[in-house]
Amino acid sequence: ISIMSMEEGLDTGPVVEIEETFINETDNLETLTNRLSKISSRLLVKLFQRLQLLKSINKLRILEKLEAIDQSKLLGNPSYARQLKKEDYLIDWNQTSRTVIKKIQGLYPNAYTIYKGKRIKILEATSLVKKEEYLKNYNYKSIEMIIPGEIIMINKNIGIEIMSKDYPIQIKYAQLEGKKVTDSYTLSIQSNLKIKEILGI
Repeated sequence: ISIMSMEEGLDTGPVVEIEETFINETDNLETLTNRLSKISSRLLVKLFQRLQLLKSINKLRILEKLEAIDQSKLLGNPSYARQLKKEDYLIDWNQTSRTVIKKIQGLYPNAYTIYKGKRIKILEATSLVKKEEYLKNYNYKSIEMIIPGEIIMINKNIGIEIMSKDYPIQIKYAQLEGKKVTDSYTLSIQSNLKIKEILGI
């Protein structure tokens, strides 16, 4: 989080307060937004308290007293995020499991897949680094036989497992179009999902 002094350029001014936070593997858009909001609030209060002590100082010297940092001296390479489009929310099962899961987390709660013309929002999922097990447990002769988007397991205790480009993904919570959020096994009943059927079509 950076609080900066405004300049004519977009997000180019010197930084007067800054704080970092670790992004957890389980974080999604909602949890991270809430945490960043709390940090921002705390930094603003801190800055206002500092400014109160400097209210009698010439405006030109305030940045110097605040020890503002020129952005060119900060680590990292800043970039601007483009505006999201509708197609960005559609899950591409041909991508790696990590990419799929990060899309689900980053676009929470709106990343979705298609099944028989109906939209299914995927709200929570995790990667399963054990694809070789499916060769012996589900009579697959080779990894190449498992198609990205293919449902490889439906289990009352585990839920739904779907193949990505590299590893299976376990769906924990989802929402069928027109229904409430539910666990993935209940979703399989609502949607009449079957093993070896393909999502995303």
